[in-house]
Amino acid sequence: MEHTKALWGMLGVVLLLGSMFSVLAAPTADAQLTRIKLPQGSGITTTGPATAIGGTTTYTEHCGDIASCNQALAPNGNSQPKIVYLDNDITGVVGNGIVISRNKIVFDGQGHTITGTSDGQSGDIGISTQFRDAVTIQNIEVTNFDLGVSAEQTSNLQLLNNKINNNNWIGASVGGGSLNNIKILNNEFQYNGYQALVVSPSINIEIRGNFIYQNNAVCDPNYPVRLNTITDSIITENTIKYNNNGIELYNGYNNLIYHNNFILNGYDVNVVGGSDNAFSLPYDSQNPKNGGGNHWALIGGGYCTDLYDGPDVPQTTGSPDGICDDGHTNGASDPYAFVYENGWI
Repeated sequence: MEHTKALWGMLGVVLLLGSMFSVLAAPTADAQLTRIKLPQGSGITTTGPATAIGGTTTYTEHCGDIASCNQALAPNGNSQPKIVYLDNDITGVVGNGIVISRNKIVFDGQGHTITGTSDGQSGDIGISTQFRDAVTIQNIEVTNFDLGVSAEQTSNLQLLNNKINNNNWIGASVGGGSLNNIKILNNEFQYNGYQALVVSPSINIEIRGNFIYQNNAVCDPNYPVRLNTITDSIITENTIKYNNNGIELYNGYNNLIYHNNFILNGYDVNVVGGSDNAFSLPYDSQNPKNGGGNHWALIGGGYCTDLYDGPDVPQTTGSPDGICDDGHTNGASDPYAFVYENGWI
């Protein structure tokens, strides 16, 4: 009997040790590696989960103040992609705010706001990154800095679903050094003092679905959207409304600007130098909405007539097609301008 009890005791120890070693074993490629998660808004950086997908691990962290966010957005010895989530608003920021100093990073504000205390004299920046690659800034509101977002010399940059409003100088400044692949999608730029968006020399830029409203009130001659020496880029589905001016395209080459709403701006477009830029798709006889240019609503009138259809400019035969019969020539040549806002939808 005593011998049997001893055998059962040894078997129990073996089973216990086996279960412990299975817990401590290296995780498989599909494992979730989660560390202790502290309460959101604690201002302490937390880590987890890290998910391996297709052989590439993406790490996640949460942060709640400037110091913890900057730590989470800094290099940490590995080059794997990372997502950092902001868990609460950050208000009363003195000086500069968030600094992104690593590559392959997503900073997701989860709808929260970073608010500065800038007075228009010090050049404080809400979110900045420089000389980086593969940076995404999304779902965040940046307000009351001198410069809302600065992403200079950064390739494969994405600004997605942000609200960049009420900054003293510029909403967002990106590009530089003929960098590639910048996407500025579905953002809101409102009430920025000098300019909403400045793009420095870059190639392959997509500016789509942004709402640009009442910017450059401080300095009338500025254009709220300045595109400086961009090439092979698309600007589409944006609404540029009630600004002192609209877009300045400076030394641009082979860019396509179509299906945008220009509404009651002081001067919608100024093209300086460059070549091979187009403000319209070809006319689509089957469905004019699939082609065409932009909608232009000018201060003091200048609205177009629509009596005819067809690819000829001016249109002189047929029936109304939603396209201005005489096109648009004020600041930009748009042969197939739309009569109505969002006329391509």
